[in-house]
Amino acid sequence: MEKQRESARLRAVHDAAKRLNEITDRAAESVKTVEKYLAEECKVGVEAAVTVESGVDEDNGVSWWTELKFCRIGQRFRIAVVEGHNVDGPPEETTTPWSDCRREMKLKTIKVLPQLLDAVIAEIDRHIADAEQAVEDVGAMLGRTPKTGA
Repeated sequence: MEKQRESARLRAVHDAAKRLNEITDRAAESVKTVEKYLAEECKVGVEAAVTVESGVDEDNGVSWWTELKFCRIGQRFRIAVVEGHNVDGPPEETTTPWSDCRREMKLKTIKVLPQLLDAVIAEIDRHIADAEQAVEDVGAMLGRTPKTGA
């Protein structure tokens, strides 16, 4: 009877690990597709981030956070995980491409990928509005009538 229970436990571990591997692979493919779409197809050159979790260590008062971020890493824009903390002085952050993160971090951060896309859209809209205002202001300084877009 005990061997049957152990065998059932081992099968349960095997089945759970298989499902975990499959969902991790699907998450990786989703991030890769979104990253390529934003960086290569749309050529989105703006950074945006969403907070995954944050807090303050009650023992020492250190604030910490984890973000999912679309940002430049080297020569490319990537989806990355930013882990930071702040003791005294400027915050310290570590940025890691999502594809290089541990599985646990990937599974923790994939849930906010839709919110990251919303943040990218909001950041693009903000840049457009700022640029339109600047062009209008410069045009007014030069005595030009602003042109309206379609």
